[in-house]
Amino acid sequence: MLILRRIVEKELRVGTNDDGNPVMADVTGIKLSTAGGKFFTLFVDAGFGGNWGAVATDNALQLDAVDAGTPVNLAVGSKTKNRVELRWSPVFGAIGYKVYRASTSAGPFALVNAAQNRGPSFVDSGRAASNSYYYKVSAVNPVGSESIASAPVMTTTAAVPSTCDPWHADNYSHTVAGRAFVYFDFTDTWGSGNYMGPWTIFDESQLSKVGSNYYVGTCS
Repeated sequence: MLILRRIVEKELRVGTNDDGNPVMADVTGIKLSTAGGKFFTLFVDAGFGGNWGAVATDNALQLDAVDAGTPVNLAVGSKTKNRVELRWSPVFGAIGYKVYRASTSAGPFALVNAAQNRGPSFVDSGRAASNSYYYKVSAVNPVGSESIASAPVMTTTAAVPSTCDPWHADNYSHTVAGRAFVYFDFTDTWGSGNYMGPWTIFDESQLSKVGSNYYVGTCS
């Protein structure tokens, strides 16, 4: 979130005429530069055909870049024996998110996404079966400041089955992961063609992989 330090006036002095008198112009728009540090510079378009050329120093404003808010509604989506999907509510003003993981609620929590996530979701792969994990998420603002981390959530990965490899997820996630396909807004498994129900994030299915790109709706 960006907070104005000073108010932009509706008219600005943009130069002088031949008599040395100031020339005033209405402000028709604003934009931000990509200045580094804790400040951005705001420039004004004084109405000269959309020309954003340099303006007088006293017409430039600075904006404070304050920390983004703490992410809320962190929750576990689908999970398997070696993978956990996380989702949370978007934070206004955030340009990225950092995800942290620990084996106990007390930590220590380690950063697990070296490249910040742009959106409010993350998939943590390579986990061990039947293990408990704790996760926190923080938001990052445009100048790199990090928010306070969210409250932690805990989940336990699935156990290794004896005869098949199950996935439990909503039907939309199954199609994104390539385990199912959409046909007229309904979902079917790849390979067996088992009917799974509507293609939504609210309808969930338990699938099992029994062959190369071949999934069924039950574990047998």
